[in-house]
Formats: sequence, C-alpha cells, structure tokens
Amino acid sequence: ILRDAQPEGWTISYNIKHVDTLHKAQKLISNGGWDVILLDLELPDSHGIETFRACFGIAKAPIIVMTGSVDMETMQQIIREGAYRCFEKTTIIKSLSWLHYAILSSVEAYRLRAQVERLQETLLQELRNLITACSNCHRWRNAASNEYMMPDALLEKYGVFLSHGICPDCSQLLYGDLINSVTEE
Repeated sequence: ILRDAQPEGWTISYNIKHVDTLHKAQKLISNGGWDVILLDLELPDSHGIETFRACFGIAKAPIIVMTGSVDMETMQQIIREGAYRCFEKTTIIKSLSWLHYAILSSVEAYRLRAQVERLQETLLQELRNLITACSNCHRWRNAASNEYMMPDALLEKYGVFLSHGICPDCSQLLYGDLINSVTEE
C-alpha cells in the first residue's frame, strides 16, 4: 500500500521488510539499519502496549504505531513512552498521505534528536576539558569573566564534575597567613 499510494510528487522510495510476530520483529529491529519502524500492536505472540514496549527498548529508529484495537488512553500512553506517532488503521487507510508524512517527519525528528544528543556530548566533552573549579568550595571559574560561580546543577546533571585550582576567597581563607607573610616580605 505504501509503495502504491504515494502522494503526487513524493520522491521517497521504501525498502520494506514485513514480519508477522513479535519475536521476528525484535530480531529484525535489534539488527538495526532501519529508518523507521511501523508497528502493529496486535501480533500472534503479543498484544497491546506490551508489544510497543518490547520493541522500543531495542529500537534504533523511530516507531510509528498503527493499530485498530486500542483505546485513546492507551494511544496517548504509547506516545508518552516514546512512539513518534500512533494511528488507528482505519484512519490511515482513508488517507495514506498522513502515513507518508508521518514517516518523513518521524525520521527527520529522530535524526535531529540524534544530532542534538551528539552535539550535547561534544559540548560536554569540551566543558570537561575547559572548566576549572575551586577544590575547596567547588565554585567554578567562568573563563570569560574570570569570576568564580556557584556550582551549577545543569553541569552536574550532565556529569560535568569540576576539580583543580582554588579560588581567591578560599586561597585567603586556607592560606591567608602564608600569603600575607610572603606579601609582607
């Protein structure tokens, strides 16, 4: 149906692999190499949201769920758990253009999300290499202003742990008498 009912001017071609059980789907999905996964929730060996959950954990591509047997609450839960789209089969059959556009938008959104994650990791690696902090009070030095700032929860959230160096306040607190005696001489 996807190949035969493409919208006018549609230039994307499909390489489709069909499987009829969850077990076969999991094997195929775990091998990777797919741009998108179209998943029916009712398979001979699995039913409902558990079918989605069994595939989502191993998928390296966006999942579009197409089903004719779940209620709106379950469809919303599937979206909350990570599906890119969730359609009733009867809706898709009436207008296949929606499915073509859902495939395209899901693939693009997944690609952009992966790109953002790669950029975040690159940025974090750079931050780990560039940021210094006071080993006593853990305030970190802003390289642009040379000021020491309070520890940032955002940095800690991404696992950026700071070390090395000492801020002027702690230097005075811990070694003030030594610094003052050197300065007086």
